[in-house]
Amino acid sequence: MSKPKAIVSSTSRRHTEIILEDKSTILANLSSRHLEPCVGDNVSYHIEKEDYVLSEVLERKNCLIRSYGKKTKQLATNLDLICILTAPKPLCNTVFIDRVLTAAYKEQIPCCILVNKIDLKEALEETKEIFSYYEKLGVPLRYISVKKEIALDQIRKLLENKNVVALTGISGVGKSSLLNALIPDA
Repeated sequence: MSKPKAIVSSTSRRHTEIILEDKSTILANLSSRHLEPCVGDNVSYHIEKEDYVLSEVLERKNCLIRSYGKKTKQLATNLDLICILTAPKPLCNTVFIDRVLTAAYKEQIPCCILVNKIDLKEALEETKEIFSYYEKLGVPLRYISVKKEIALDQIRKLLENKNVVALTGISGVGKSSLLNALIPDA
């Protein structure tokens, strides 16, 4: 008999939150300290004395990793898409964008760049040349304004049929605002 499966939605040292097949979320314990689940992992679990216990991390199709020094950290797995949120100068950090694109390319994870705050027209004009380089590389770009609700329907359409999506960006570009606009109940 096969064990029930779930998807990891968050992890900490003590607990892992998983999404069950019925879309409910619960906290689960690890069956072993050697298990290292990551957000996006497909896992199997069992129930012991009314507690959910993760038994196994199933095979991954990809894993987004952040390296710093000699250490690496697994950020998310089984990604269908990475959305890199940025904004016009001074919030346009090309080093950050390049690092994410490189890590994604290595794992064959599709990416797109979402340029937020397009209502700041003067700053956007100063930055458009930078974004054109990414377009020439074949990276899809979407120009949006969360504040003015411009092109959010494009983002909803982009996210259709995607199970695991990572949203990343430096501080101040509007990640929380975008999430709140797309998923008000989150």
